[in-house]
Amino acid sequence: MYSDEDAKNQTAVIPISATVWQKGSLSRLYINNNKNHSVYFDIIGREWSFTSPEDEQMIEKLLGAYNLEVLIKNGRTMF
Repeated sequence: MYSDEDAKNQTAVIPISATVWQKGSLSRLYINNNKNHSVYFDIIGREWSFTSPEDEQMIEKLLGAYNLEVLIKNGRTMF
């Protein structure tokens, strides 16, 4: 999924793990990453929340390699 080129690129946001978090009416899939950016998928609202274009690129690569529903079902996935 992530090439050596991505690893060398200091600005690339690389996912480390995906974790489902639930509290009250909130249910989110958080993507922990090397830049410590807040990136999550609102499971109920079915939309992504992120802060930078690099985060969006990470999400696109992640979804190209992993099934979102499987990540949610697993509860925790290390990349």
